[in-house]
Amino acid sequence: MATALKKNQRSVPRVDGVYDRLRREILAGVISPGEFLLEEGLAQRLKISRTPLREAFIHLYRDGLLQKGPYKGYVVTEVTLETYREVFQLRMLLEPAAAKLAAQNPKATPFLEQAVQAVQRMEILAKPGLTPEELLEAGELDSGFHGCIAQASGNKRLVKFIHELNGVQQFGYAKYPDRPLAATTQEHRNIVKAIKSGDAAKAEQAMLHHVRRALERAKELFLGESSMGNLGDSNAGLRPS
Repeated sequence: MATALKKNQRSVPRVDGVYDRLRREILAGVISPGEFLLEEGLAQRLKISRTPLREAFIHLYRDGLLQKGPYKGYVVTEVTLETYREVFQLRMLLEPAAAKLAAQNPKATPFLEQAVQAVQRMEILAKPGLTPEELLEAGELDSGFHGCIAQASGNKRLVKFIHELNGVQQFGYAKYPDRPLAATTQEHRNIVKAIKSGDAAKAEQAMLHHVRRALERAKELFLGESSMGNLGDSNAGLRPS
């Protein structure tokens, strides 16, 4: 049993390392959207066995960065207009609810402190000329902030769903270096402030405003001017009644 435990302890860092490397390669575009991941080729390139590679695939699938492909394989998620529209439809439903629940949760404080730390680091990165590594970090911080708010809600299912949605969101950071981080961080601070005040309705509205503004930024930065009209046509379905 002791031998098995030692083997398991050694395998965890290896899986994490493979996961981190593949995740960064996907977000940076080194591994292209729509690309079918071949276990044999990747295992040889990374100089690892297939076991940690398969486990890393499972984690990336849960993050929304991979989709199940043919023959029990995985394909890198293609973030199309339809994908982004669906993501924002769900974000507008789930994330304001998470903020509302967080404002009502007396155990939310530790998660809000982590959210503030993410905002502070993101504010440091709110400058022109970010390196590819800094862009990836900004995406991780943004995703981490929303993950903290989801955890602050106290609803484990919300945490799971929001985590997957924010995995897809991160594709935009590596691709567009001129993303307006200052606006994002200010909205994040407004969300935390509203949650800490205990005003559930205010927290809900602060998050809804943020997601709507994120949609507008997505039109300008992620989809490009040529696609703005198409997204605008589907935007009616994104407005809560």
